[in-house]
Amino acid sequence: MNTRFPAQPLCEQCGKEPADTFACFHDEDNKWKFVGKCCADRMVYDIPIDRFFHAPASTVDWFGQINEKTWMDWKSFVEMMERFRDATGSFNQP
Repeated sequence: MNTRFPAQPLCEQCGKEPADTFACFHDEDNKWKFVGKCCADRMVYDIPIDRFFHAPASTVDWFGQINEKTWMDWKSFVEMMERFRDATGSFNQP
């Protein structure tokens, strides 16, 4: 992940490898997690973290894309973002 955060997040699934993707898992009721390569065969929708945060315009574009999904679970997505903020030490950062 090229995007810079105060800390590198670990995969929420295995807890060992770096997380590089925001992923939705339909087999878990559309739950979102930040994960690494160990989940590549299970995720049904994925967003590379470095592409999501590449620039403000790319973040806005991703929001537009996922908002078009009829299955989108915004509560789960925002809860994942809160965990990601904690995992990266991003609270109140410039």
